[in-house]
Amino acid sequence: MEVPVFKYLYHGTDHDFNEFSNEYLSTNDSIDQYGSGFYFYGKKMKHRTFYHGSIQMKVKAWIEKSIEHDSELKYTEDQIYSYICSCEDLENRLWDFGDIETDGFDKVLDYAVSLYMEDHWLDCLNKIGNDFFPGSSVKLLLNKFVKETGINCITDSERDIFVILRKSDLEII
Repeated sequence: MEVPVFKYLYHGTDHDFNEFSNEYLSTNDSIDQYGSGFYFYGKKMKHRTFYHGSIQMKVKAWIEKSIEHDSELKYTEDQIYSYICSCEDLENRLWDFGDIETDGFDKVLDYAVSLYMEDHWLDCLNKIGNDFFPGSSVKLLLNKFVKETGINCITDSERDIFVILRKSDLEII
């Protein structure tokens, strides 16, 4: 079991702001290589690049439990149902997976769930987010994921990248 810690991280941006916003999750203005979340580096960047921006903000991040992006994690069928069913506009979203009037809600839902069963955990989470949680509503899925797994940070240790999944775990210094 991991012990929750505060870690100082750096966020590159071209915008000056005082608080992170869920409004930028899953938008064209966000980086989402590892899915929705708030992206940081473990060290201050020395050179400006496309991803870093001209402003580097130092943040204090509360990391309860982290997981490497390429780690093995398996969802149960019940977890995938749970994630999908937490969509606020579920019936409308399910129409992308079948004809609810002809086949019935449950059959279409079962089919949708089956499509995610073999995916890598991070691909699964991201696909469900894209298919059922448009824009900032993806925070509902991320909060559910954190609550069920205890994981609030996705990491790429090789590239020194941290993706914090909840804005409540961040404080700009």
